[in-house]
Amino acid sequence: MGFYIGKRLGKGWGVGTRVRGGVLNRFFSGIFMLVLISLSITYWKVFVPILVLLVLLYFFKQENEAERQKKEQALRLTHKLKKYTDKIENLKTHPAKLNNVLHALDLIREIAVLDPKQKVLRNRLETTQKLTAMERIIPIDVALEKAEKAEFKGKKEQALDAVLDALYICDNEDISDADFELVGFTHKSGTAITVEFLRKKAESLGWKR
Repeated sequence: MGFYIGKRLGKGWGVGTRVRGGVLNRFFSGIFMLVLISLSITYWKVFVPILVLLVLLYFFKQENEAERQKKEQALRLTHKLKKYTDKIENLKTHPAKLNNVLHALDLIREIAVLDPKQKVLRNRLETTQKLTAMERIIPIDVALEKAEKAEFKGKKEQALDAVLDALYICDNEDISDADFELVGFTHKSGTAITVEFLRKKAESLGWKR
């Protein structure tokens, strides 16, 4: 037992006592536990259901907290995904575009684990389809760019080889007009690029079907 002097605002100085080491708190805690144990033994038919309910409430709260954390993480990744998809539209080089597409697809896979019911990223399926189509079509865009450069230089054979490479990718990867349409793939003239467009381009360079 020790003494303390405490200044009480507007009432001068007051003198009181305190128990060192929190002995009094531990004493009352012990009494409380003994009473609780005694009641649980005496009224076990009431106590047990309450205990079960408290345990269930605890686990329910823990589960909700885990879901909340998953949702927050999914939201952060969705904002990051938007930055990648916005950037893709403005990138000029094919490697940079492909790199951003692959990063975006990785993020979607992470979001899918955190948000399987698509509550955060509601258009996950459509976004995945578009990005996957873009990933497959970028090599065709590369081939067509090579073809245009070769044709401009008067190297028709090289231009034809490049267009045929594009047709080979379409055939080998099972790329259809729907894929081209999905990403809005067009020629610089504004003409929509299709498989038939590539075939006609090859024919104009001397290819025979």
